[in-house]
Amino acid sequence: MMSERKLFKTQFNPRKEKIGIRDVKEISDNRIIVNCASVKDREKLMTKIEANPKFLKPTVPKRKNPTMLIRNVPNDVDDSELLDVIREQNPEILASNECWNESRVRFVLKKFQHVRERTVVIEFHPKIRKNVNAVGSLKIMWNMCRTEDFLVINRCFQCLGYNHRANECTNILSCYFCAGEHKSDTCSYRENQATQQRILNLENNNVDVALIQEPHCFRGKLPGFPNTYKIFYDTSEVIKATIIVRNMAITVFSDPRNLDYNSAMIGISFGAYDFTVFSYYFEPSVNTDLDLREIEQLFSNRVSKRHMVYGCKYTWQLFTINEDYGRTFCADQGTSYIDITAVGHNVLGLVERWFIPDYDSLSDHRMISFEMKILKSDRACDCSEKTNLFNTKRENWNMFYSQCSQAENAILDSLNNCMQPNSLELCVQDVQELITKAAEKSIPLKKSGYHKVPWWSVELFCMRKQLNAARRRYQRTGGL
Repeated sequence: MMSERKLFKTQFNPRKEKIGIRDVKEISDNRIIVNCASVKDREKLMTKIEANPKFLKPTVPKRKNPTMLIRNVPNDVDDSELLDVIREQNPEILASNECWNESRVRFVLKKFQHVRERTVVIEFHPKIRKNVNAVGSLKIMWNMCRTEDFLVINRCFQCLGYNHRANECTNILSCYFCAGEHKSDTCSYRENQATQQRILNLENNNVDVALIQEPHCFRGKLPGFPNTYKIFYDTSEVIKATIIVRNMAITVFSDPRNLDYNSAMIGISFGAYDFTVFSYYFEPSVNTDLDLREIEQLFSNRVSKRHMVYGCKYTWQLFTINEDYGRTFCADQGTSYIDITAVGHNVLGLVERWFIPDYDSLSDHRMISFEMKILKSDRACDCSEKTNLFNTKRENWNMFYSQCSQAENAILDSLNNCMQPNSLELCVQDVQELITKAAEKSIPLKKSGYHKVPWWSVELFCMRKQLNAARRRYQRTGGL
């Protein structure tokens, strides 16, 4: 079957007709675009084709009208009646009825959409657009809406190329975050950026314990964090709360029963002090009373509905330590003081400073930091005994079970004969020694020590990841 371009060249001879043609290009729906040298040549070509309409039908493409951005449009005015309101309240911009009939609402920018106002893109005739620019703003109900030119770029959201749409694209899929071959809404690079920024904040500010909500998770795990961090969270598909202990001198006591998808609670010991660290994420769509009952079960204490964290200074003998450093939640849809920090009465005297740092968190929620003043004499801890870190990814569990089963009966007999606390303590030490010896024989140790390159840091590690992502993005889109 002959293509439209070949058919056009067989039916028409520019040398014979004395017409200049710049280019002939095929487009979709069995159509071609012919670019003539002048308007006179275009008229000759159309007359020639109209004389023999059996094969081709000529049409002059209509020029696209310019588009304008209208800000602060009240949401009370619907899109269907917006043009009528503009015409009635702004008669000075009207050029003619024919020009106005070409006006139409293109779309609404969701990124700039708020509770009471929105930003609308409208297509105007060039004459009306000129009058709107001369006025500078449009009167829409009770608002004076600022206007500016808006350029609509024809871009493909599948390959990130231009001059075609996704339904016409034949290129490979490309993500606009990392340039990988996957959809952009399923890309984890954006969340990885927030994780990398969080690591930089922890390292640069020497944070000991971090309570993180809504972290980036993948298949029930939190990727991206260094292996030296002690991370406590529930291994569910959705993780809303987690606790990270960065200081290796802090002893941690964790119970899996105190971990849920939206809560995490651990016990830590540092020197002469013992603390309970608790992080809870309140779901916006869930009744707060249900969350308070769940917290009550964790704290094993009575709850009074009038003692709410948001309305009272203390709850379950907890004191809110938030200070006026600004709002903790900042987004396009609004700001609020939604993040609350509370401590017990015995810890209240140790809190020295609560503040919101200036560094970025790459999230709608700002970073919150508070310091605890602990005397050097109370920080003393026995660090003489070396702690072994086992690499559980290269374990031999069969050997581990066989080593433990050899002394299983003896330990069970000693547990049954325990009558005094001292005897129980000795029995626990025997169990600990048994597990340690079995692990040393069946599980290799993690490599300890400094990096081979002493100047390498977490910041350089994150920058290298960003560089690799930028290189892949350039390689994918360099030919566009």
